[in-house]
Amino acid sequence: MPKQTPKTDDRRVKYTKRVIKDALIELLQQKPIEKITVKELCASADVNRSTFYAHFSDPADVLHRIEQETYADLTAYIEEFSAEDEGEAKAILTRIFDYIGKNEGILRVLLSDNAAPDFGHSVMNVVSDLIAREWTARANTDADTLSNAFVFIINGAIGIVRRWLDNGLDKSAKEMSALIFALAIGSLSAYLK
Repeated sequence: MPKQTPKTDDRRVKYTKRVIKDALIELLQQKPIEKITVKELCASADVNRSTFYAHFSDPADVLHRIEQETYADLTAYIEEFSAEDEGEAKAILTRIFDYIGKNEGILRVLLSDNAAPDFGHSVMNVVSDLIAREWTARANTDADTLSNAFVFIINGAIGIVRRWLDNGLDKSAKEMSALIFALAIGSLSAYLK
């Protein structure tokens, strides 16, 4: 048998990991992560268990890596923006909704109850961190109250994103960002100068 080149091995490894991740996404559309077994994941991906264990420890490990990759991709997608004014904050939100729309399938699963609940909060914390810098400077309240307001906004935004996905992206990214922004400003208006 001819010796494999590193490029061929690398392509095969990438392909195998991708197939396993895609199989997990499909399974997560049907049931929660804690009910997915390695056996059924391997069957769905058409890989054997030893191949699976060469790359992942369990289905939760696969999910964690999908979340990390998606989070890094989203962060890179919006990293060039900073929320220096309200127009910029809306641009960031529009960009995030644009990303969600372009990656609807995977984000629908990652933001569902079947996946880990922390993913949506991690994504919204990116938004919060970018926007909070400008709003915190304008706050006329204590840090704890402002922090509670951001938690309220983040949880509401996650719910709105889920609803948008469930409704088949029935509004544009720009409309969604305007809605979230208006609700956030409304929630914070009593605390801003």
